[in-house]
Amino acid sequence: MPAKWQDGQYATHLSDRPDPQLAPHAIVWNGTTATDLGTLGGTSSWAYAINDAGQVAGGAYFPGDANGHAILWNGSTLKDLGTLGGGSSEAFAINDSGQVTGWAATTDGAQHAALWNGTTVTDLNSFLDTSTVNAGWVLTVANGINDHGWIVGDAHNSKSGVDHAFLLAPIPEPETYALLLAGLGLVSFMARRRTA
Repeated sequence: MPAKWQDGQYATHLSDRPDPQLAPHAIVWNGTTATDLGTLGGTSSWAYAINDAGQVAGGAYFPGDANGHAILWNGSTLKDLGTLGGGSSEAFAINDSGQVTGWAATTDGAQHAALWNGTTVTDLNSFLDTSTVNAGWVLTVANGINDHGWIVGDAHNSKSGVDHAFLLAPIPEPETYALLLAGLGLVSFMARRRTA
């Protein structure tokens, strides 16, 4: 049973519901009360991660349970995060900025690592350079994201059949580099002052 404890709240899904005919549902437990997060109209939902704001990432089925989508629960509403044009998706992690990672199916049915900012989904393979793609590498699932936006996950090489872990780190904007260089200049100036 996947779960995460965060600041007095626990996100998971229950498979041992009072009625054996009831399918598992994602819940948040705050120490005294369990809140059922519901579904997208299907029978089941599941929670994998919770952030400091109490937002929960996971998945839920649509009516008929043929397809499930990644979900985000914001404390009161369950939101469908969508896909990359295919039928299914699933969310595994959320950071304190509310960025969600997981996987989503593409229009041709392939499973690609995905990042959601709000309800906007990005195929993480769009960040790969041409030589990496031509070598056969596909980022298949993003398992985690930290508060700095660093993403870890699984990659598969379709040519060799090899699987590897990956790490994607955001590249700072030019303004951030300017601030970093200004800060390094100040540190250098202070260090020179102390030795003089």
